[in-house]
Amino acid sequence: MITADLLTRMIKAGAGEVPADVVIKNVRLLDVISGGVTHTDIAIVADRIVGTHGYYNGTRLIEGDNRFAVPGFVDTHLHIESSLVTPLEFDRCVLPHGVTTVICDPHEIANVLGAEGIRYFLECAERAIMDIRVNLSSCVPATEHETSGARLEIADIEKFRHHKQVIGLAEMMNFPGVLAGDPGIIDKLVAFQGGHIDGHAPLLTDLRLNGYLAAGIRTDHEATTA
Repeated sequence: MITADLLTRMIKAGAGEVPADVVIKNVRLLDVISGGVTHTDIAIVADRIVGTHGYYNGTRLIEGDNRFAVPGFVDTHLHIESSLVTPLEFDRCVLPHGVTTVICDPHEIANVLGAEGIRYFLECAERAIMDIRVNLSSCVPATEHETSGARLEIADIEKFRHHKQVIGLAEMMNFPGVLAGDPGIIDKLVAFQGGHIDGHAPLLTDLRLNGYLAAGIRTDHEATTA
């Protein structure tokens, strides 16, 4: 929690009026928009970067030795289980290569283990160094024709709705159910209105696509055309 005193200290440190907690000295900061590089220090107070594009004093100094400093990569859609390792092993292997945040749908583990699989995944996410965020699996099984072993209804996923690592509802791949007003699908969509809902609707077009979007779905990694 950021208190008034801490926020004031962040502001003053960013303005160079008081020392920061940590200063990484002498780095080449990459602007990922322009491609430009700036020689600078990076000032940090608590868990916040408060200053760049300048030179700072700090309680702890880390020499950057003219190394590049770049923002962490964010993987915006991922099924960690598809890598055939646990979330913590994925963290150990991938974080050193610059991926600091992943947004996951634990669909595969949920297909087999149901709510217990999601609980395990969230426990791992809490322990990881990498920032693992989770969209809760919306369609388990993916279709009524699958016999993967588990089934998730609204009561199964709603209990995870306010977990600190959860940001929304994952791929709503049952788009026929959305358009048909399937009660179980509607219950899930209602529970996540006002939050993030991922889409998955291959080849859906025209007014049917409008109907799908009207459910509050805002992304679709299956999109084939703009």
